[in-house]
Amino acid sequence: MTERQLRTFESIVQEYQTSIVNFHYRFVGDRYEAENLAQDTFIKAYLKFKTLKDKKKFKSWLFVIARHVVIDFFRKNKNREIALGSELIEN
Repeated sequence: MTERQLRTFESIVQEYQTSIVNFHYRFVGDRYEAENLAQDTFIKAYLKFKTLKDKKKFKSWLFVIARHVVIDFFRKNKNREIALGSELIEN
């Protein structure tokens, strides 16, 4: 990536960081873990940025990556409890 692309990606992180952290928080219920998952999401997006074909679909592409990150998290943490609303679901 060029310096310009890095600055562009940095501005993208700033724009979407809160949304991605909140997305993960809804699943894991822990702010620290949600921030770690968000970081993983942006790292994966950074590494795969060249594969994005339609820049207009960036937001949905980013959230697909976020979804895969949270799925991988729960696969690795099978004994983790998931809070959904007032219900508690155990894996």
